[in-house]
Amino acid sequence: MCSSTKGIGGVRMPKDPIHIHKAKAMSDIAMTVMQEGFSGINLQFVAERLVAALDIERCVIAEVNCDGGVYKFVAGVATSGPPHTLGVSYRIENCPPIIEVLRTKEMRLVDDIATAKYTECYYMRGLIEAIDIKSILFVPVLDDRGEVGFVIVLDAIREKRSFNDIEIEFVNDIATIINILPEFSRRQEHQNRLAMLGRVSSTVAHEIRNPLVTIGGFARRAKKVAEKTCHSNDDLIHCLNEVIEGVVRAEKTLKDVLEYSRMERPLVLAPVAIDKLIKEILQNTEVIALKNSVQIKVTTRPNIPILLLDKSRLELAFNNLILNAFTHIQPPSSGKRVVEIFIGRDGNQVKIVLRNPGQIPDPKKIFEAFFTTSPDGVGLGLAVVRSSIEAHKGASVKAAQKGDWVEFTIKFPLPE
Repeated sequence: MCSSTKGIGGVRMPKDPIHIHKAKAMSDIAMTVMQEGFSGINLQFVAERLVAALDIERCVIAEVNCDGGVYKFVAGVATSGPPHTLGVSYRIENCPPIIEVLRTKEMRLVDDIATAKYTECYYMRGLIEAIDIKSILFVPVLDDRGEVGFVIVLDAIREKRSFNDIEIEFVNDIATIINILPEFSRRQEHQNRLAMLGRVSSTVAHEIRNPLVTIGGFARRAKKVAEKTCHSNDDLIHCLNEVIEGVVRAEKTLKDVLEYSRMERPLVLAPVAIDKLIKEILQNTEVIALKNSVQIKVTTRPNIPILLLDKSRLELAFNNLILNAFTHIQPPSSGKRVVEIFIGRDGNQVKIVLRNPGQIPDPKKIFEAFFTTSPDGVGLGLAVVRSSIEAHKGASVKAAQKGDWVEFTIKFPLPE
């Protein structure tokens, strides 16, 4: 095994001269990922660097569409043998190695390529017939939701009979770089936004909140006087109501901004029963649910562990998430307005799923601060959700479109 040192994101960077070309490939790909993010990665560039670093002849990258049940080759290098069929889709069910990669989210080295089990795959059977293929390495690349977005496929042909441990470790490190750096960049940008808001929040509170209180107070007093002395002046009372409602909206906006700016404060951890906490929040929002004709269905698995969490931060997060579901619910053809919540365990994590009929306007921006599709919204509710949850070590929140349903998945790691 070659000697190594720590590189970007804790990835091992070989330092022996014979492996410098691998280190350079890592550096090139890392810089590209940092600059472009996951969605902007030049996959052809990645394939070319892998072929050069490993001194192999064939590499192809497949984009995975689990909902459609297909994978499609989107980039590749083939210096020998038939060219890769880029743009052509294949059924996932016909390729057992890719099924295993999607299931485990781990790489799969197929050395027994000529056996009947793997020749069921049309793509692999075609290669066996065309060139002297010995083994194939399948390496998953996770997207920004933690799901397998792409699979890197590397072929060992002719005299190269397989991939050794160093080569496998190298390709896995490349996939790790692609996995972690966009998330690192996103979190860094998120922290920068919080820091900026924190710096201006005290000024906002002083310059805006105090005048708002004054305006709201005088408007309410004027309305009381008008109702007693100006019974026939409906226009005046209407104007005063508009002022009062405007002040209420402005106060809510200011409250949201201040809450978001406080997300930088340290967590105050204490034992929390997450299932009981969510049920308490649902009781507090029951009136709003009835007002919006929303039915709530809660499924809780037994023996949910107690977790060390910041209770006040999570009360705010789940309250925002639940109210967001009430506000943006779009009933299906059946007309039912329902919010479903599942609380249970997923391996070594506590998992909460909240789903409601509707559409995500933009999955990549839904948790960004100040992104909103509501004319009365500021776009901080879901940003507070993400900040509050991800402030807890190892916790995550993801949003996904599942058919006609919007699904939020929150996970908290179990205590070690």
